[in-house]
Amino acid sequence: MINLRLKIIGTFKDLSPFVVKLDKDENFTIQDRNVSVKNENGNFTFMLSDDDVHGDICLVFPETKTLLRQIRSSSTSNTILLTEQCDQACVMCSQPPKNKIYDHYHLYKEALLLAPPDCIIGISGGEPTLEKKNLFPFIFNILEERPDIKFHILTNAQHFEDDDLALLSKINPSILWGVPIYSHDSGTHDEIVGKEGAYTGLLDGINILFKSGALVEIRTIVMEQNINDFPKIADFISRHMPHCETWAIMQLENIGYAKMNWSHIFVDTSKNFAPIENALSIARIKNINTRLYNFPMCTIPKEWQDRSCKSISDWKNKYLDLCDECTMKSKCGGFFDWYNEENGFKKIGAL
Repeated sequence: MINLRLKIIGTFKDLSPFVVKLDKDENFTIQDRNVSVKNENGNFTFMLSDDDVHGDICLVFPETKTLLRQIRSSSTSNTILLTEQCDQACVMCSQPPKNKIYDHYHLYKEALLLAPPDCIIGISGGEPTLEKKNLFPFIFNILEERPDIKFHILTNAQHFEDDDLALLSKINPSILWGVPIYSHDSGTHDEIVGKEGAYTGLLDGINILFKSGALVEIRTIVMEQNINDFPKIADFISRHMPHCETWAIMQLENIGYAKMNWSHIFVDTSKNFAPIENALSIARIKNINTRLYNFPMCTIPKEWQDRSCKSISDWKNKYLDLCDECTMKSKCGGFFDWYNEENGFKKIGAL
């Protein structure tokens, strides 16, 4: 696992947060994994415990003596955690809601304006659209100066309104919206997300997104509560959302609420892939672009391995010892760093 938030030691002009890019224009040195930075806002040091930081764009918080590697030059997994507030309590949430908002929009803008060309920035939470009054203008302003940047925003889609259409239509060509649908059945979906009426709200929100010309990725996490629904979900998407960019079928991440509820939500698809296979077959017939996220390739039947994606962010993925002999390792996303072999997939092995 790569640590993105590091402790720093330094002397600063004041305690205001600032942005620093660790490149040739900055006076910084690395010796024995100790990084020393000289910046107009102050001088500081930190210990590098994993990979190189050359080209990283960092947020520095002098008051708390922390540095956040916001945009890593060596990575395509760069995400802004905008808020940890959420209006749902999903049974498998990997980042349970907290009353925290990270409204450092001026820092995010400065960092993004320094970002490499054509980069993709994720925006996540919590629920980012709880901050839509700030989020939408922020994206619009970024795109005015950096039209090459693309965004991937995860949302429960329950906070879009017709009044948002005008601004959404301007920013949507640069955004892929990731929206969760956990069942074709409203009761099952609402039970999974812990919120009555959520299903109706998200369908209304998706309709607004489509009306605004948005690119939409439908996301469905595999759980005991919905495993038998997958063929019907495939049919539902093909009939009601045939123009979605992708349907992402996702395995669980064993952390947060998912770890707490693991024993009654995890489905070992390495032992029984049939419901997923049936859904993939329907999606193929209906020309729905479908991808498998967080599935180690050895848990997927050969016919469907081409649907596998390296979806686990590089800072939180790992490979097991058995992966060393696998010929497909370079194409496989591996496992989450907190994956537990004792209660995970039972049929895994080198391909």
